[in-house]
Amino acid sequence: MEKSNIKLIGDGFISEGEYNNIKIVGDGKSEGNIVANKVKILGDCNFDGNLDFESLKVTGDFETKGVLKCKDFKVMGNVRIDGDLICESIKVMGDVVVKGSCKINDLVVTGEMESFYNMECNNVTIKGSLRCKESITAKHIKSYGDLNVDKNIESETINIYGEIVCNGLLNAEEVIITPRGRCKCSEIGASTIEVTKKPKGIFKPVTLFDKMGTLNCNLIEGDRIYLERSNVENIRGREIKLINKCKVGNVEYNDLLEVSDNSTVSSSSRV
Repeated sequence: MEKSNIKLIGDGFISEGEYNNIKIVGDGKSEGNIVANKVKILGDCNFDGNLDFESLKVTGDFETKGVLKCKDFKVMGNVRIDGDLICESIKVMGDVVVKGSCKINDLVVTGEMESFYNMECNNVTIKGSLRCKESITAKHIKSYGDLNVDKNIESETINIYGEIVCNGLLNAEEVIITPRGRCKCSEIGASTIEVTKKPKGIFKPVTLFDKMGTLNCNLIEGDRIYLERSNVENIRGREIKLINKCKVGNVEYNDLLEVSDNSTVSSSSRV
């Protein structure tokens, strides 16, 4: 049976069911579960039920109560999800609030996104602002903007060029931070940890006013730790280099400790 297409111009109501394409230009409402191929929202839309779309593009205002499952999701307007978000790919150029958990393969945020619960991702790229009130788990995280997490961040690699606040543990194989603005982590644990003035490789955003910030951290623990402009209470590692303008309380090291002339360490011990 061929699935029908729906186009709403003005006020309209969509019944639950399976559809091919849905386009809403005016004010649309729906109750019940909906399955569809392509969905475009240019006006205001309120859904109440679980949604399963192949693709969803929002340039207006969209609010849904229930689980939203979507392969390709583009947001250039305002989205509020009072449930979980399950998505293959999402690009946020507008504003997204998710009051449930998120399971996303590829996440790109150039606007603003906030999640009330845990986020599970593969690749995360932030050029705007991402706020998570629980924890984030990912494979690769690159942030050129503002990343704020109330609990933990866990990833294979983490590259930060901008602002970061992590009130729990930031854990990865490799952590590279080029602080700009506010940078604060409760704990950082990784094999390699670098806090550097100049970003490395292709991770080099261009800015007109490029002023370095300072990383503040309670504990940094890793094999290789190289720091610039960092205030840290405790550091534990095999090889530790305080390269430029670091203020550290206690250091425990295995093989090497180097402290620049403009850095200070209150106490250190080789273990």
